[in-house]
Amino acid sequence: KGSVNMKKQGTYTLTYTAKDASGNTTSVKRSVQVCADPTNTKLYYDHDSYDNTMEEWWFNKSKDHQRTTGAKDEKLLKKYDSYYQGPKEKVIYLTFDEGGNDITYIKQIAEVLKKNDVQATYFLTRNYIKTEADFIRQLVQDGNVIGNHSWHHYDMTTLANASSIDKFVAEITETEKTYMEVTGQPMKKVFRFPKGGSSERAMKLVKDLGYSNYFWSHAYYDYASDVSGSEALKTMMEHYHEGAIYLLHPSNKGNYEAMDTFIKNMKDFGYDRVICMKKKHCYAILCIIWMLVIFWFSAQVADDSQEMSDFFVHLLDAVFSLDIMRNEIIRDMTSFLVRKAA
Repeated sequence: KGSVNMKKQGTYTLTYTAKDASGNTTSVKRSVQVCADPTNTKLYYDHDSYDNTMEEWWFNKSKDHQRTTGAKDEKLLKKYDSYYQGPKEKVIYLTFDEGGNDITYIKQIAEVLKKNDVQATYFLTRNYIKTEADFIRQLVQDGNVIGNHSWHHYDMTTLANASSIDKFVAEITETEKTYMEVTGQPMKKVFRFPKGGSSERAMKLVKDLGYSNYFWSHAYYDYASDVSGSEALKTMMEHYHEGAIYLLHPSNKGNYEAMDTFIKNMKDFGYDRVICMKKKHCYAILCIIWMLVIFWFSAQVADDSQEMSDFFVHLLDAVFSLDIMRNEIIRDMTSFLVRKAA
């Protein structure tokens, strides 16, 4: 019972009913969400006034576990929803960049994280998401975040111009669409520039596509396959700090060998949260308060209790599964409130 209009965005409820030979029946309801096709996104280009000088990300290594500085001023980064370290609290953000290396320990690392009840952010290219669909679904099920690392791993600043703007957009939206096809849910709006190469203009374009961008406050030359576990652990332990964002490459066996000890050490040092990119708690609390208000209000005026219930479930889903979409969530809530009041 019920139908889905694939041309109209929204949440649809389908009821499946089965009857056995004795006439006993049972039914189950399922919700189907029709989302916008991200590849239909068009970005109006009016960005020539923004500097497009490419600069690869660099940072000053933390000394004595103090917070550090990076290639660009934090005020400029914040203007474009870009970050290289989290809030000043005892949290380590583990991030892994993967584009489909011939040798990778990403699955072994994921098992170590799962064993330690730790989630991470995996910045992945489109082709890797497509070819490792089962693994991607498992990562998401385990609470990890899959970040957008572009389609072809290009220098995005070379596409940040009027003649190549559609290619710039496609690098991000094609990856987003593939993620939706693989997981059945919208992609979290977190992005990392390939090789950390960006410009003010490229950051502005990424922000205009609804994404936040994440650099890092700790990394090391872990591309070589011969880095040992002890070497990897040494640099991880020497430069941690409050709110550190670690960039690690799964192609390095040393990172895999060091990961279990590193996580346990950090928890012993009071870093009880070694986690993925999550929305700040204040936004989650704000959204929950909004939902409570809407739920109470709609109960007074709603004619369609099923619609109210479906929308409430959708909002709950949004709060606990989306990272950067706070503005969109609040806008949806406000729109619903106004519509019901009318």
